Amino acid sequence: MPIIHFINGKTQTAGGMKNVLAYVTRKEKTKSEDKQYVTALNCSAPTAYDEMLATKNTYHKNSGRMYYHLVQSFPKGDDTPPELAHRIAVELAEKAFGKYECVVATHIDREHIHSHFVFNSVSFEDGRKYHSNGNTVQKLMDLSDEICMRYGVAVLDKQPQKKKDVLSDREYRSAVRGESWKFQLMNAVTEVMKQAKSRKQFIFMMKQLGYDVRWEDSRKYITYTCPNGRKCRCAKLHGEKFSKEMMEHEFKIRRECLDETQQIRPAGGGGNHAHGGGGQPKLDGGDQSAEKILRGTGGTVEVAGGADDQAGFGKSGESTDKNPTRNAEKSGTASGRNDSDVAIIHTGITVTGWETERAILLTAERIRRMEAQNAIENAQVGCDFAVGAFDLIAGIADVASIMDEPSEDEDIERHSDSKVLAEEIRRKEALGIHM
Repeated sequence: MPIIHFINGKTQTAGGMKNVLAYVTRKEKTKSEDKQYVTALNCSAPTAYDEMLATKNTYHKNSGRMYYHLVQSFPKGDDTPPELAHRIAVELAEKAFGKYECVVATHIDREHIHSHFVFNSVSFEDGRKYHSNGNTVQKLMDLSDEICMRYGVAVLDKQPQKKKDVLSDREYRSAVRGESWKFQLMNAVTEVMKQAKSRKQFIFMMKQLGYDVRWEDSRKYITYTCPNGRKCRCAKLHGEKFSKEMMEHEFKIRRECLDETQQIRPAGGGGNHAHGGGGQPKLDGGDQSAEKILRGTGGTVEVAGGADDQAGFGKSGESTDKNPTRNAEKSGTASGRNDSDVAIIHTGITVTGWETERAILLTAERIRRMEAQNAIENAQVGCDFAVGAFDLIAGIADVASIMDEPSEDEDIERHSDSKVLAEEIRRKEALGIHM
């Protein structure tokens, strides 16, 4: 999945062109054992500089832009072999720069394989100069992807973008070294978007990572202040999904997906008592919101069965494989048991670019709700046991009290004996006898 990047040479002179050609063809960067990955098109590699200069002199165009320099980079850790990477690069040069002297050099001395292209700005065929515009990089990327797919090399998924998104030379080199503060900011935003349910929560979580966020309705852009003190508008981040418009639209979708799924109530709606409904507890809105969660990820949803089935539990309160939500997690759609009971919901949600992160958030939220539901079920069972135990203990206490209480006859007899004993004591004390 290589990317194309133009390197804007600051010194557009004959000497600058000579130095660039010497750099990209260095053996320590291009040679592996007995093979060197350098190919010259329409010229010879050792004499490429002289031939390019001769072409310029022939057409009297030896001023202004002297050459073009671009790079085709494979990502770090990619397992594309050097031979294949170089073959792809040469084919790209043949199709894109066929009328120009061009040197293709594949560097294999770094963790990421990349190929340099240095070609003359003047065509040897007709003397016309090469001109690039805002669409040049995209056209080269499309051509590169076409060649890569033919060789079985993975390419980047294409996302619709409304603006030109080109790395500067400094950003490119920093990104390659892993030192780009802007890429670190983009990574932080991406990670937080896997957890944040709202703009307020997003701002709070970004602050925990050391980033201040200025996100105001009256301002056109979101402005980030990084831990290193640098400020960056969302428009400067690479990808339309980081724009304020897309972020706000994403949180609107999340709010709709999560609405009516936060409260938990017992079945039957009979108040807060454990026995209010006599059935299994359900999620408010019925994990019937499984439909809404799947809709939030941009899928097509089929919802079947009653509220218990939609919540993921049968009448016994046990999870079933027929649960449409469970099937949705496995295949991206939910399957019902009877075709007559199935309602198919087609959705057309705008692509924001945050679909993957949203799916992670909604999956985690569903797991949290299921755990909460299980906790209520366990609490209900515990409550039933406690009530039953209390009744049993109270019954035992009643029996014990009945066994201990004297009968009415026993009480009268005990009272009579006490009276006789008291009279005997008084009589003996009167006679001087102390008991």
